[in-house]
Amino acid sequence: MKRNKLFGLIALAVVLLGVFYYFNKESDDTIKIGALLSLTGDNAQQGNLAKNGILVAVEKVNSEGGINGKMIELIIEDTHTDASGTITAMKKLATLDKVKGIVVTGDTELPAVNQIADNYGIPIMATICTGMIEKERSEWVYRYCYNEEQEDDFLMKYVSQDLGIKNMALLYPNSIAGQAFYKYSKKYIEANQIQIVADIAYDVQSTNVQRDNAVKVMNNNPEIICARGFGPSLDALLRHIKELGYKGRVVGDLSLSVPSAVKNTNGILNGAYIVASDLDLKSDNSLVASYAQIYKSKYNIAPCFWDAIAYDSFMYLFYAMKESFDKAIPFKDAIFSIKPNDLLLGKNWFENGNDVSFKMHIFEMNEGNLTLVK
Repeated sequence: MKRNKLFGLIALAVVLLGVFYYFNKESDDTIKIGALLSLTGDNAQQGNLAKNGILVAVEKVNSEGGINGKMIELIIEDTHTDASGTITAMKKLATLDKVKGIVVTGDTELPAVNQIADNYGIPIMATICTGMIEKERSEWVYRYCYNEEQEDDFLMKYVSQDLGIKNMALLYPNSIAGQAFYKYSKKYIEANQIQIVADIAYDVQSTNVQRDNAVKVMNNNPEIICARGFGPSLDALLRHIKELGYKGRVVGDLSLSVPSAVKNTNGILNGAYIVASDLDLKSDNSLVASYAQIYKSKYNIAPCFWDAIAYDSFMYLFYAMKESFDKAIPFKDAIFSIKPNDLLLGKNWFENGNDVSFKMHIFEMNEGNLTLVK
C-alpha cells in the first residue's frame, strides 16, 4: 500500500513539474501563442479577417490578467495559403519561438500541421477549415469549426427535402482541397438521390478557361448549382454562368459570402443558400454586441463570421491552456473538461472528439447579407 502511495505521489509530482515547465521555461512575464494564418495567397481575405478576431481576443484576455498574471504574446506567421509555407512557419513557432499553443486557419494548412504535430506536442486549434483529414489525426490537433461531413449532410438534405431538387451541377477546385470537397459533396448528393448532371473541376490557376466550363454547365440545364471553394477562378466561372442566362439558385458554404465573391459574380449569388453555423450580429446578446462594437471601432468595418469563429477558436485554446495550468492537468484533459459560456457562436464545445459539433443552419444571401432560413 505504501509503495503504491509513493508511486502515486511521484506520478503527481511529474505531472505538476511538467505543467510548471510547460508554462514557465521561457519567459517569466509572457506566454507565447502562435497563429498560422493565410495572410497572402488564395485565402488571404479569410486569413486577415481571422487575424482581426484573434487580436481582439488577445486584448481581452490580457486585459483580464492573462494566465495567472502572465500576458499572452501572440506571434503571427503567414502561411501564404501553402502547405510547405505552413510547415516552415510551424517549425519556427515550435523550435525558435517556443510557443505553448497554436491557432491555425485554412483547409490547406490543417493537413499540413497534422503531418508534424506529433513531433512537437503543442496544442493546435484549427478553424476556418471544413476539409476532412484523410490521414491519421494527431491527438494534438483540435478543430473549432464544422467539418465537411456536417455541412454537406445538412445542406444536401435541405436541397433535396425542402427544395425538392432532383439534379444539380457540382463545381469544385482541381486541388487537394477540391478533391475532399468533391468526395464528401458527392457522397451526400447521392445519399439524397440527387443526380449530378454537370461535374466541373475548375482550374484554380486560370480564369481564362472558365467560360468553356460555364457552357458545359448550361448545356446540362441543372436545377441548381453547388459551388465549392473560393477565389478568382470560381468567381469567373459563376459570372460566366450568369452571363449565359442561368436563372436558378446557387448553394454552398460561407466561402461564397466573402465580399470579393459577392462583388465579382454578376449577381448570381443573390438568393444563394448558404450552410453555416449561426452568428447573429444584430441580436440582443450583450457579448456579441460588445464584440461588434469593439471590432467596428478597431477596424472600421463590421465583424463577420470569419473573424468571430477565429475569436472563439483562440478563446477556447486560451481557456484550455489556463485550465491545464490552474488544475495541473494535461491539455487533452483540460479541453474536454471546460464549457466556455462566453463564445460568440454559442454553446459549441469539445465533447465527443477533437472536432466540435456545431448546430448547422441554412441562410439565404442577398447582396452579401445572410437571412436565417432554417
